[in-house]
Amino acid sequence: MFKKLCTLLLPLCLAAALLAGCGSEPTPEEPPAKEGDPDILQIKTGLGPLATYLNLDGLSQETLDGCYETLDLTQESPETGTALHITETMGDSTLLYVAFTLTCPQAGDELPDFRATLLPENGLASSQGPALNTELRVEEAGGGSFNCLAIFDYKSTESLSVGKPLTLMLESSQGGASTPAFVLTASWTPQKLAPTQSLELKNEAGNPVGTALLSPLSLKLLLKDSGGQSGEALSNSIALLDSKGDALEVNGSFTLSGSSGMVGGGAFFSPVEPSAVHTIQVGNYTAQLPQ
Repeated sequence: MFKKLCTLLLPLCLAAALLAGCGSEPTPEEPPAKEGDPDILQIKTGLGPLATYLNLDGLSQETLDGCYETLDLTQESPETGTALHITETMGDSTLLYVAFTLTCPQAGDELPDFRATLLPENGLASSQGPALNTELRVEEAGGGSFNCLAIFDYKSTESLSVGKPLTLMLESSQGGASTPAFVLTASWTPQKLAPTQSLELKNEAGNPVGTALLSPLSLKLLLKDSGGQSGEALSNSIALLDSKGDALEVNGSFTLSGSSGMVGGGAFFSPVEPSAVHTIQVGNYTAQLPQ
C-alpha cells in the first residue's frame, strides 16, 4: 500500500517542482538604453501633455530626436506666488508645441484666466509678423497647479528656426482676490526643430500652382490659383499618399482660405515619417516627394 501511494504521489511532486521552477526563473533584463538615444517608449511616457495630444507611434527614434527637446526653465513671481515651468517643446519651422506647468497656489482648482504668447528674440510682439494661431490646452493637476500645452501655428510662413531665441509669456487678463494678476516669461533658444521640405504643387498639365511645406508634424500650403474650387472643398481633399496611392493616417485638421489664392494647412495629430510620403494631394493638384 505504501509503495503504491508513493508511486501515485511521485508524478505530482515532480509536476509541482517543475511548476515552482518555472515560476522562479529570473526575468531577462532589458538591454540598457544608449546614452543620448533613450528608448522611444520612455520618451513618449515622459512627454506629458504632448503624448496625450499627439499619437507619436508613427515616428521613428531619429525623427523624434530631431524635433523634440526637454527644457527645465522656471520663473517665479514672489509677489503673486505664481510660477511658470517649461518642460518640453516640439515643432518645425511653422509650428511649435510648448508643454509647461503653471502654478497659482491661491487659485485652488479654479483655472486662472490667462493667455500665452510666443515672442521672437527681441522680446516684443510684432503686429507686422505672420498670422499666428494660438491654442491652449489646460489640465488641472491639483494644489493650484495646471499642466498646459500651448500650440503656436504660423500657418504657411516659416517663422521658427534652430538658434533663433524665443520667449514664452503668460499674462493674466485680470486679477482677483483668489488669483492675483501676473506676468511670467521664460526664454530659450530652440536646438531641435523638424526639417521642412518645400515642394512645388502642380496641376494636371504639370504647371506650378503653389507651394507645399511638409514636415513630420504639419502641412502648410500656398496656392496661387484655386482652380475655381472653394477653400472648404480643397481643405477636405488634402491627403498624404504612400507609394501605392493609399492615404496615410495623419488625423489632421486642415483649413484653406483666401480670395484669389489660398493659404493655410494644418497640423497632424498622428505625425508621419517623411520617408512614407510619396505624394501630396490637394484637389486636382499634386506634389511629388523625391524618393
